[in-house]
Amino acid sequence: MTADRKALAPDPSPSDGALGEAATALLGDRRLIIATNRGPVSFVTGPDRRLRARRGSGGLVTALGQVGRHVPVTWVAAAMSEGDRRAAADPGLLRDAAGADDRLRLRFASVERSVYEQAYNVVANPFLWFLQHQMWNLPERPVIDAGLVRAWERGYVPLNEAFARAVLAQVRGDRSPRIMLHDYHLYLAAEPIRRARPKAILSHFTHIPWPPSSIWQTIAPAMRESIAIGLLANDVVGFQTERYAHNFLRTVESFVVGAHVDYETGTVRHRRRTTRVRTYPISIDVDATRRIAGSRAARRRAAQLLETTRERVIVRVDRLEPSKNILRGFLAYEALLQRQPRLRGRVSFLAFLVPSRTGLREYGDYGR
Repeated sequence: MTADRKALAPDPSPSDGALGEAATALLGDRRLIIATNRGPVSFVTGPDRRLRARRGSGGLVTALGQVGRHVPVTWVAAAMSEGDRRAAADPGLLRDAAGADDRLRLRFASVERSVYEQAYNVVANPFLWFLQHQMWNLPERPVIDAGLVRAWERGYVPLNEAFARAVLAQVRGDRSPRIMLHDYHLYLAAEPIRRARPKAILSHFTHIPWPPSSIWQTIAPAMRESIAIGLLANDVVGFQTERYAHNFLRTVESFVVGAHVDYETGTVRHRRRTTRVRTYPISIDVDATRRIAGSRAARRRAAQLLETTRERVIVRVDRLEPSKNILRGFLAYEALLQRQPRLRGRVSFLAFLVPSRTGLREYGDYGR
């Protein structure tokens, strides 16, 4: 097995001391439990049938990858592949992939492949993701048919229950663990954790937009109410922007019977619990980005690109997905050359588009 250990254990920065002290004040001697669909490491099976660890991809992993620099973390992720499911049963393999200092522990929430496929490729991505980005042609889609309901009941719900069990297995003996759940894959996980650990400090952060309540009106009542009530089992529900937080409060007010929403304080009172709805714009790792940008490899690559371009260069790097406005980027370049004819032949536009979720028809259509 091989792993990118340096990526998992980054060099400390000058601010680490103060951040570490703050984290210790919040956590005491507890570990922080992070639960996400995609983890910091994934496992693939090589031609020799041996498992090899690779650094996880995606914006969420990038955003959270530095947390272990400040606090001891147990990271629970979905067993997305057959390699992950094999690794889930091998504590030694997980320990080696995470590194030797024990600050980062890796664990998997494992379900049968068919369960995960229904949760991920039927509910989470082609349904919730498109819904929350408001990318449906609403007169036609989404279609709440028997297949979607079945995937919800046999995929999404069991996956969230599996995550709850995996998280609870890491906090045995701790009556008030600190647990951070993330994103649209895990809207239902907090409720079973709350039932087992009423005094847990639970938070959920949604990394994608939360649309207006009118968008949630289009889906099955049982689904939207389960999502809203599941999130209200947390102590804190976080979003990227004030607008998303406000939209969530409106959604709760519209669809959760008995919930009292206070817009001034950003709180919801439900089932004798108070949930705080907050905004936490998440950033890139500035120090790591500067370090990479100033590296010899980056300078060498920049020189290679400049050799094949014109006087000025526009560079775009994005995942090839419908929410990134990639087509409009090309149209904007066209408009620039139309409005400024003097730039024709003097400006190069380089678009580096990373394939994403290639198994989803909507992504393939958009890519073509």
